[in-house]
Amino acid sequence: MRLAIKNFILALFAVGSLLALGWIIASNRGFSKPEPHPFPHRFLDALEAGPKPLVVAFRGLSSEYPPNSKLAFEKAAALGPKTVLWVDARPSGDGTWMAWSDRSMKENTDGTTWTAYTKDSDLAKLDAAYRVTYDGGKTFPFRGKGFHIETLESILTAFPNHLFVINLRDYQEGGKDKILKLLNDTKAGERSLIASPEDGILRDLREAEPTWLFGTSRAQVTRLIMLSQLFLSASAPMRGDVFVWDKAEPVSKLNDRAWLEVQRRKMKSVVAVDDAVLGSEWATRADAIITSRPQEFSRTSSIR
Repeated sequence: MRLAIKNFILALFAVGSLLALGWIIASNRGFSKPEPHPFPHRFLDALEAGPKPLVVAFRGLSSEYPPNSKLAFEKAAALGPKTVLWVDARPSGDGTWMAWSDRSMKENTDGTTWTAYTKDSDLAKLDAAYRVTYDGGKTFPFRGKGFHIETLESILTAFPNHLFVINLRDYQEGGKDKILKLLNDTKAGERSLIASPEDGILRDLREAEPTWLFGTSRAQVTRLIMLSQLFLSASAPMRGDVFVWDKAEPVSKLNDRAWLEVQRRKMKSVVAVDDAVLGSEWATRADAIITSRPQEFSRTSSIR
């Protein structure tokens, strides 16, 4: 008798757990579909108008020129008015948002680490292209040519007619107010997709400027990938307006279940592709592709 009662209780628990899991999945499928962006935005208009995919020049034409340099952006912008410019940005010790990517500065500059330079004047002394090489270190064609770390403001104002993806890194106390002022003063918020690996800055900016357009953070995308492997992708929280898969991880990790969930939510997508395979399926899947070789895509595709 006791065994029968125990089995009955276990069966009830199993059925209850399955029903609860089903309810969670069903409710998330019902509520995880984001509302359409409630305000018109130039970046969304461009994704809608095509051609598909739009080409996003990763840190400018960085396959041939120093990444995030004004020259790299000039060369990318010269490919056409529809070329989107991707710029990385992080705050200096003085709180100025600079067009720069990595904390380690040993890959491109004659410096050491980002935190070693607490003043903008210290950063200004560095050769931002000192170690930039495109032949495995045999030559350094831009060394001593006057390249310095640009401010984000200088890049945004230099290309007032181009769309941007602005990738914000290293969110710090007080950083929100400064980036809000900068993007409002340059009107970049009206023509840019705001991206970041971090949830915090995106959340705070969205609350302050709901008319701007925001991408998914890397944390959100990671959760989607993990849950999709458990067949629970519908329960993944994604607050962004546009799905962004940047160059931090190979696109091969973006599995079909995760991608189907992006499509189910009818989210626009901006996806980094391997520069060696620019003609891959992502050229037809994604609404925009991120590449450091936008010139190669233009030459090998009918899409401009």
